[in-house]
Amino acid sequence: IPNGVEIEDIQRKKLDNKNYKFLTVGRSHPKKGYDIIPQVIKKLKKKNIKFMWTVVGQGVSELDYLKDNEISDRIKIIDKIEPEKKSESLNFPPLKLRHEYFKNDFFIMTSHLETFGMVLIEAISYKLLVISSNSKGCRDVIKDGHNGILFKAGNAEDLTNKIIYLLDDYNLREKIFNNSQKDIKNYEWNRVSENYIKLYDELLN
Repeated sequence: IPNGVEIEDIQRKKLDNKNYKFLTVGRSHPKKGYDIIPQVIKKLKKKNIKFMWTVVGQGVSELDYLKDNEISDRIKIIDKIEPEKKSESLNFPPLKLRHEYFKNDFFIMTSHLETFGMVLIEAISYKLLVISSNSKGCRDVIKDGHNGILFKAGNAEDLTNKIIYLLDDYNLREKIFNNSQKDIKNYEWNRVSENYIKLYDELLN
């Protein structure tokens, strides 16, 4: 049974093809594959694609390769976002992270390994289009060409090509968006809760 998300009733943001907005979320760790981001940014700049790539996560501000002067005009780094406490309950994802989901168009997952891509289903719930590595955990959530696009983990050239491929194909974007919004309903908390109740009933009976 997968983790769940709260699906908010939000309007899909109109895509601005003069300034695409990419988002990556996750703490700093070698398995996250952030080292390919500078390579991809440089390749996209050579293609004259206008974009801003936001990377959010604990420790990302300490990664020297994300401070490369050649990419400074195309990357925004936000370190750890603390969950806020409100009315004795925690908001997940935190409000500041929700704002980042709201502001962006595409979610890019560069990980080499994930147990479960929680941020992938969060991104889809906020109506972002997903481009993810084909690593274990990620490919359990994203089906290539169906509800997202997969690239070869650790391969900057392939990620660059897949980004351009999705930017250039309106019909593919619409197909992926529609499928992802249907699939995300399987991760809605009500559905997940029902599955747990059913499992417990089966175990007890």
